[in-house]
Amino acid sequence: MSVALAASAAAPAIAQEPAAEAEKIVTFLKDAALDDSLFEFAYDSPNSPVLPLIGVTNDQITRVDSLRKFGINVLSGVGSGDASPAIAIDFSPYWLMSTAPTSLWHYRRQSALGRIAARTKVGLAVSEGDKATGKPSSFVASLSAKLLDAQDRLYDADFDTCILTGPVNRHFREAEAFVAAAIKDLPLAEREVAAEAKYAEFAKTKEAEISKAYAECVTQQAKRMVARPSLDAGVGIRMSGEPGKFRDLESSGTILWATFATGVLGRSAAREEGPLGALHIRALAHVRYTLKETVYDDAFLPQGKRNALSLVGGIESVPSDDPKRTERFRWNFQAGWNRQNAVLPAEEDRNYWRFLGNANFRISNGIWATASLGRVTGKGIEDDTKALIGITFTPPTKASAITSYYNSRN
Repeated sequence: MSVALAASAAAPAIAQEPAAEAEKIVTFLKDAALDDSLFEFAYDSPNSPVLPLIGVTNDQITRVDSLRKFGINVLSGVGSGDASPAIAIDFSPYWLMSTAPTSLWHYRRQSALGRIAARTKVGLAVSEGDKATGKPSSFVASLSAKLLDAQDRLYDADFDTCILTGPVNRHFREAEAFVAAAIKDLPLAEREVAAEAKYAEFAKTKEAEISKAYAECVTQQAKRMVARPSLDAGVGIRMSGEPGKFRDLESSGTILWATFATGVLGRSAAREEGPLGALHIRALAHVRYTLKETVYDDAFLPQGKRNALSLVGGIESVPSDDPKRTERFRWNFQAGWNRQNAVLPAEEDRNYWRFLGNANFRISNGIWATASLGRVTGKGIEDDTKALIGITFTPPTKASAITSYYNSRN
């Protein structure tokens, strides 16, 4: 798998979300491309940047969603049809090495470099390859970071303001008054136990209201994050060695990437009236440079080293984070320029443009109508067009408790 394509993202840019493992598509109309890889657009590193570098696709990854500082994915079936195992580790050095609790107050008052360190992730992965086919063993490592405080939810003081001045704070004050009135005539020795019981009683009767009030602050924060600028950057290295054994490892490529994104329409977190009130659009720009990537032929024999440069820009609709609304339509448009030097004997330098537009219409929960149209043109490739119309089926999503609260309102 090409380092230039793989390290930046495995999921399509259509929703900027990881692809569902059980996603199926029924095709009604398809104009197949001569080379599908030319139509692959990727803006950013995936959740685990190192996995694509060893040839792992989304449907081969089983993730555990938890608040762990450190996670290990043990994979099988790496690559296309072989059974070579792989192990990948993703971790945040800042949080993994932190031995003392870090308060929000201290986090916000440390240096900008300290916060960037907290948002930095290291990824490591190994694959033993396949001795039978000659697929080389691989070791890959990546370092990626979110560079702007604007996308740091822990640094968002507006969230605190919403909590402290809005309905959530009002419920806290009501709870204090309720408990104080209930225990004021009790002996001092009994007040602590009684206060805990009264707090629990109040929380149970106000659970839905408190959750809705808190959800509104979360929703407003999510809208601010979409509108604010972000800048993510990373570097990855890959080493390849003897098939079936981790020996004779040599450098087989270095990749650098950066992605800038910002809201361009619907930037306000407040609800806006009118036909464009629910429309949020984001613009993205991505640059990716691959240095001395080892190129293999069909028999996994190294043929030489390649450099490649990719520039991608696009606009897209932003999936709604508002639990009070149902998302009906997604779309995006991307354009990119690519340059890579020839290595294989039958190759020539490539210098080409590619364009791709996608649209998804929600039919029901888990069912979307999909349409896409793409075009590639330039030197070193055959000019080509790709079109697809179909229905995408994914497992129905379970509504969160917050969404259920909103949906249950009269």
